Amino acid sequence: MPIGYYSSISLAKARDIAKELSARVALSHDVAGEKQERKAEALKKIEEEKHALRVSELAAEYFERQILTRWKYLDILCWTRRIFD
Repeated sequence: MPIGYYSSISLAKARDIAKELSARVALSHDVAGEKQERKAEALKKIEEEKHALRVSELAAEYFERQILTRWKYLDILCWTRRIFD
């Protein structure tokens, strides 16, 4: 289990962290299960970000539903669709 980079953590601090981790394993703490939970949370966050609605998508949807349906002049409507498509 990685603790950290040598430049970012002192040797004494790394030893303390290693002792703590060793004690947790000795007390039957499920290190692998904890790692799987972290991975599952990270994957869940990635999926949420994938399915999140972007501002550009929201603006395009609003434009299609609210603005394009109310325009009277067909030539402006066709011209605008060419620009946005």
